[in-house]
Amino acid sequence: MTLRAATPAHWPVEQALSQDNDVAYWTTVPADLDEGAARARVAAWIDRRDEGRGALWVIEREGNACGQAGLVISPPAAIEVFYAVLPSARGAGVAGRTAALIAGWARRAGYRQIGLATFPDNVASERTAERAGFVRTGTTERRIKDRAHTLTTWVYAPAKRPVDGRSSHSG
Repeated sequence: MTLRAATPAHWPVEQALSQDNDVAYWTTVPADLDEGAARARVAAWIDRRDEGRGALWVIEREGNACGQAGLVISPPAAIEVFYAVLPSARGAGVAGRTAALIAGWARRAGYRQIGLATFPDNVASERTAERAGFVRTGTTERRIKDRAHTLTTWVYAPAKRPVDGRSSHSG
């Protein structure tokens, strides 16, 4: 698995994610982006990176793009991690490894508060967060796609995660 900094050429990944019903339902990615809208979203993330407000990476598995992940920076020392993967990468641990890599980098870079948010009914994303070393902390209210939502909040706590990165519960 490889993370590549998003470039303007990565707009097809944004578009492919927007065409997946699960991604459109469970994330901030709008449904059915056309090329122009996908290009604009990637360009906005590149601007955030250049301004020090965030970052977007394309996730590659065996040389093929299979999703995106990133972080939003909230000064002075907090970030929020996010991820979305295409169906071809689901169930393979790609999102969890990606979230753990980004959170680990953020910790080493000096960020003290590393968080993540999930929709309460998104069991797959909750398991991903747990496997990546995040622990549930509560809820928060956010406006996403012009609607109010209650999201589950998580904080990165790698000491509570087994060394191999796998969930500590069976089932």
